[in-house]
Parts: sequence; C-alpha cells; structure tokens
Amino acid sequence: RCACGEVYDQDYINQFLEFITVPADGTYQLVRYYGDTEDAPVHIKIPEYYNGKKVTRIGQYVFSTNGTKDNYYNYVTDENGVQTLASFPKSGYSGNKAIQSVIIPNTIVHIGTGAFANTDLVEVVIPDSVTIIGDYAFGDCSYNLRVKCSCSNTYVIDYLKNNSIKFEFIHNFVNYKSDN
Repeated sequence: RCACGEVYDQDYINQFLEFITVPADGTYQLVRYYGDTEDAPVHIKIPEYYNGKKVTRIGQYVFSTNGTKDNYYNYVTDENGVQTLASFPKSGYSGNKAIQSVIIPNTIVHIGTGAFANTDLVEVVIPDSVTIIGDYAFGDCSYNLRVKCSCSNTYVIDYLKNNSIKFEFIHNFVNYKSDN
C-alpha cells in the first residue's frame, strides 16, 4: 500500500506488462507497459520474477508511450538478447501520464534508454543492483520527480547528479514502501 492509500494491485498491473527472454542468461526483460493512461494514477511495482525466472532489465522506452498495443514501439532483438528500436509508435512519443510511482526490484541491473522518459513520474526507487542506466532514461519527466536509492550505489548517484535529478537515500531497501 502506498502512503496515499492506493494499493499495489500486482495482478492488475502485471496484465499490462510484456516481457521477453534474454537469450544470454535466460532471465527476462520488461519491454512494454500497455496500461491505461486516462484514469487514476498508476503505482507500479515491477515484479522480481516472471515465469519463475528473474526480471533483470527494463528495456528502451517501456513506459514512454500510451494507448493500445498498436501504438507501441517495435523492437528487434539480436542473438545476444540486445534490443534495439525498430520503429516508433503510431501515436507518437507522448509518454504515459498516469504513472506516478515505480518500485524497481533488486533483480534489475539495466534500465534502458528512455525507459521512463516523458512521463509524469514523481517517484522511482532504484536498488543497488542497477549498474547501467541508458541515456534519457528519465528525460522530460515531471519536475517533481525524485529518485530514492541506496547511498552505496555510486553509479546511480553519479548518474542522477550528472542529469540534475533530485534524489534521496533510503537505508532499508528490502522493506521499502512508496510514499505515493
């Protein structure tokens, strides 16, 4: 439950998430979020596991489009599981404006280019496990965006400082609950 009283309805959120297998290690990558953008604010807790295997990556522009599945980016995945953008959505680059908060599990090591770009995201929790954050991952997000992270992840802290993103430290990531 978020501090605002909203409940993370994981089963509901999971139906709007799409994953692909990363051939190099058999884990999963989150590649798309198809959630509705016109209703109530959305609070997402990305699952640690999908089909019994770890979710280790958030792909390019996952939360940066809205609408139906026809309006999403299309990707090409090479033999190493590296995903590259093949085409842009029919509806353009509008961002998913309903997403308010995201908790990233400590299984994620990679956040792709533009993953949260152009959203109204106000809070994201990034664990120590993240070692790569792509360009523009939080580009054109809400001015109120604040990132919560552990003080021991210097890579994430440097990324946030270099991109002028507000952040604060959390000391107990395992038991963390969102303020939103």
